Amino acid sequence: NLMDQGPFSYSYALGGMSYGVSPTNIAGAYNMLLNNGQYKVPTTIKRITDLETNEVIYQNSSEPIQVISEESADIITNTLQRVVDNNFLSMNIAKPNNITIAGKTGTGAYSKQIINKYNLPSNADKDIWFSGYSPNYTCTIWSGFDEVKENKKTYFSGKEGKNIPKQLFNLLISKIESKTSSFEISKNLTKVYVVTHLDKEYIPNDLVPSKFINYAYFKKEDIPKEVLPYPSLSSIDSINTILCENTACFSILNHNIKNDLYSTFYGDKGYLLEVKINDKII
Repeated sequence: NLMDQGPFSYSYALGGMSYGVSPTNIAGAYNMLLNNGQYKVPTTIKRITDLETNEVIYQNSSEPIQVISEESADIITNTLQRVVDNNFLSMNIAKPNNITIAGKTGTGAYSKQIINKYNLPSNADKDIWFSGYSPNYTCTIWSGFDEVKENKKTYFSGKEGKNIPKQLFNLLISKIESKTSSFEISKNLTKVYVVTHLDKEYIPNDLVPSKFINYAYFKKEDIPKEVLPYPSLSSIDSINTILCENTACFSILNHNIKNDLYSTFYGDKGYLLEVKINDKII
């Protein structure tokens, strides 16, 4: 077993390990997501037949293994699809026109020991990956260097080379995939609009800007029910009031009062002001 035993990092999702895996291994893992959570060992041989007798000498008989549930696979697929559709990290480069894809980029950095030994830039990368899938095909692209060589530029740096795997993926999928296909979502999942950029799923209230609202799929038992609560402050002082043409304007000094939920949208100075007269909110 050449795979690392740890410590693990986010880059493990796409080849970022000391020993690494082949593009075939990675493509097989991502194909599991396309295949309703069932993993099948990748192979280039379906069968071997004797040309003279037409006898089948070898038949690939490996059976798929259910690794994760169909619902979990669909949720991950939808997440990776939206990453591409929203052009995160220029992911749209990998997307052919009118073809639905889901995908993930990956970058493998040289270790500090290698960077110091060969006097490489601090952001030197040894390889760049893109793994993705359309409704019918999975494809993994690797670009990079097997080893460092003295006096040769055997590394990527900065944005250099970042788009090569995406461009190759685009070219290949555009040649083999139907432009009318789309991912199927399990009937056991429900589409729900939630507030983004928070650690917990909330149903948006009327204060949340539309750019911070997006949809996600949930199993019925996991559907969020809590609406994002309105912000509240324990006390407010130093209120300046100006009355102009029957309109009251309030100016509130910010005493470093923060609301972690709403600072995502409005910064530290976003407040909802409720005025009470005789215990009645107006």
